[in-house]
Amino acid sequence: MGDKSIVVTSNGHNKTIDKILFKLFEVSDAETYCNTINSLELKGDTWVFGRIVNENMYYGLEAFLPTNFSDVILKLSDRDIFQYGLRFVVDGTDREIIEKILSNLIAQEKDEYMRTLKTIQKEAVFMIQKGLNPGLIYSVLNSYTDISFKDDAILKRLDD
Repeated sequence: MGDKSIVVTSNGHNKTIDKILFKLFEVSDAETYCNTINSLELKGDTWVFGRIVNENMYYGLEAFLPTNFSDVILKLSDRDIFQYGLRFVVDGTDREIIEKILSNLIAQEKDEYMRTLKTIQKEAVFMIQKGLNPGLIYSVLNSYTDISFKDDAILKRLDD
């Protein structure tokens, strides 16, 4: 029998741990398991997190929360329209299907500011899908905001 690693898998909601699982894995499989578990996107405010631990060591409970908890909460509660959309673009999904999915996600947003942000992200996805010039993309996306182009460092770099 090969070397073993102890993996603790915790799942919960918000910052509350609901369940913890302790499991032995072959060393070669433990990291793959943790990477897979840690990349899952669950519905609502739930999360799951896997971590390899050492035998006979004390760990604080925060060790079993996702490493960057604020990123996980952002991913769960404020779905990243840009990330979702780009996945579909890379897979070659038709624009109409992407539009329906992203529009449904945006419609669920209650905060007006976040709806605007998600709309900007959706437009970015479609402009990237069309292969538009980055300077044009930047200008169109900026039109959703009241941010001035005066002395804009990004626009100057795009023009160079």
